[in-house]
Amino acid sequence: YHFRSVDLSLNDYNLSALPDDLPLLTHLMNLDVSRSRIRMLPPTISQMQSLIKLDLTANLLETLPPQLGLLSKLKVLT
Repeated sequence: YHFRSVDLSLNDYNLSALPDDLPLLTHLMNLDVSRSRIRMLPPTISQMQSLIKLDLTANLLETLPPQLGLLSKLKVLT
């Protein structure tokens, strides 16, 4: 699948992390997981090489994985 945008904001899943298979969406350009209670991002986030916008607003993240720096197309991180 070649999804361009996924919005998981304000979900009722009470996520503590991104779903394991989400980083497999390598063509994803926009990911909104704001207000989702996420506590961690997996190192595999670096596989999302097409990601331009990542919205992590109002989550429970204490740190970001260094692999986030490998996302060369990422322009907006909130």
